Amino acid sequence: MWLFRQRTRLRPRACHARDCGSAASRRVTVLRAVAGILIASAIAIAISPTLLKYWSAGYFVSVSQDTRRTVDAWPKRTRERALANADAYNRWLAVGGQPTLGVADNAAMSDEYESLLDVGGGVMGTISIPKINVQLPIRHGTSSNVLSAGAGHLFGTSLPVGGAKTHAVITAHRGLMRASMFTRLDELNAGDQFTLSVMGRSLTYRIDRVKVIKPEDTAGLRIAGDEDRVTLMTCTPYGVNTHRLLVSGVRIDTGNAADENDANANETSRRALAWALTVCCAVCIIGWTLLWCMRPRT
Repeated sequence: MWLFRQRTRLRPRACHARDCGSAASRRVTVLRAVAGILIASAIAIAISPTLLKYWSAGYFVSVSQDTRRTVDAWPKRTRERALANADAYNRWLAVGGQPTLGVADNAAMSDEYESLLDVGGGVMGTISIPKINVQLPIRHGTSSNVLSAGAGHLFGTSLPVGGAKTHAVITAHRGLMRASMFTRLDELNAGDQFTLSVMGRSLTYRIDRVKVIKPEDTAGLRIAGDEDRVTLMTCTPYGVNTHRLLVSGVRIDTGNAADENDANANETSRRALAWALTVCCAVCIIGWTLLWCMRPRT
């Protein structure tokens, strides 16, 4: 009888030990899962800026190519009329002395400006900078919405269609987490080239000067003599943005550079896609490895 009672007392203790072991196993599993989530989150946070920049680069290339295809589909007479109107606007600016830079004085002036070279969605053309692998659509104006979607044309400067006595200013952000845009503009030097494509007209410029100005100094943004000039502008120093970096070039005759720009754009898209796929595969492999290492062991 005493042995029977002793055994009945020991059984609950044995069950309790099994419960403790099960609870400990659950705690270990939960801790491993939390650790895995934290590690995966850290990896995602670390690679997301670079991944976003590559995705944005591919997106901007796609928009630029769509813009050129849209213009190519237009009748030749329509393109020529749009260019003639832009040339007339530029002559008016040169004679009038560019009274306003940045924002139109009134709604009528703004509406007239935005109707010129309008391919659709406010896009007027594209810019390609091969040295820093940049291809961006150019839109009217420099509002926050415009600059979040590519490059902008500074109101009050010549429209980017070339010609004597013209000086167009193209501006874009620098240092955005999700897109490179003009982040590497400071890598350009005298002799480097960039190309604009506007209404089927391909315009290549060779950089001849690089300088830094204060935001209120607009002398370097105005028409000078008979030059055919385009200036690229962004904020500087990087992350401080108290001044403006101007990278300026004069037009050179290279024929039609559209085919070369398309090749560069396609190469950028392929690199962006390859890099994105590589990152995704790496994350999957790391995630699978973590799950395998944290599997319950018997």
